[in-house]
Amino acid sequence: DVTARDIDDPALTHGIAATLRTLVIATFRTPRTRVMFQILRRFNPTSALMEMKTFVARHEYVFVLLLQLNVNMGSFDVSREAMAENVEDVYRGFTLLQEVASIYASMDDERK
Repeated sequence: DVTARDIDDPALTHGIAATLRTLVIATFRTPRTRVMFQILRRFNPTSALMEMKTFVARHEYVFVLLLQLNVNMGSFDVSREAMAENVEDVYRGFTLLQEVASIYASMDDERK
């Protein structure tokens, strides 16, 4: 839970950005095996950050890192092939896309 006082806290912002950068790098270097991506999914902070929409909208760098992490992990894959493999993952992908779109819509023009 991020309070109005914490939303511009540089230490909080840098810490979240550093964690996301580490995870983005890990998704580039990790072997594309099911086990490795299951491990990375456990450490994926997307759901927690989606609860802090105002914070993410305020810090576009965090928003971009969050997008990059989920692109690398295939979280936005809503293709027919993905649907044939696992409908629940596709549903989560659609839901995540809607949440990301709502954050983007709430950003001011300068941050977009």
